[in-house]
Amino acid sequence: MNSYTISIIEKTQSIEVREGKIIEFEGDALVIPADAELTMVVGISQKIWERGDDTLRNSVKTIRTSSKDAHLLKPGKVVVTSGSGLGVKYLFQAILPHHRFMRASSVFNVSLGALKKTQEYEVKTIALPILTTAIGGIPQFIAVRAMVDGFVSFFTKHTKELKVSVIVTCKEEFRLVKDELQTSELIKGRGLQ
Repeated sequence: MNSYTISIIEKTQSIEVREGKIIEFEGDALVIPADAELTMVVGISQKIWERGDDTLRNSVKTIRTSSKDAHLLKPGKVVVTSGSGLGVKYLFQAILPHHRFMRASSVFNVSLGALKKTQEYEVKTIALPILTTAIGGIPQFIAVRAMVDGFVSFFTKHTKELKVSVIVTCKEEFRLVKDELQTSELIKGRGLQ
């Protein structure tokens, strides 16, 4: 398994990319791509739904059916539910538009939004996959660039302790994320190359 880590602020902030299974991550929060209905019926979402317990499922159902939470279910928002049964405290569901309407800005907004949510909750470790759709949508390399740009935007404004893990499924995804991290403004701007 490949792994690569960059430190933003020594020992308090880092971004790691590694091969593995996102559903096996143990930490404070897990980010997954979601649709505006939180259907959780395909891909990672389905695996999370099956692996989670009743507390997780009930918290998702409550948001789905609550009219007071309807404003949360819009593309670009990050909905926080219980991570019970998953090995994490919180499940951050990054609401992405339908693949026909997917843009790099959508990925940037939910990546930045997920990291901002770490400040509202006591989150020091967070993991996410490459946030894009498998069919249609935008190419992975564009999604990766948008994600890293979201990380750069967050880390240039915040000094809170945080370890971000981008968990990928294959060597090609690993290379994409590692290469983008190595050329990002975050590394250049902090003299970490």
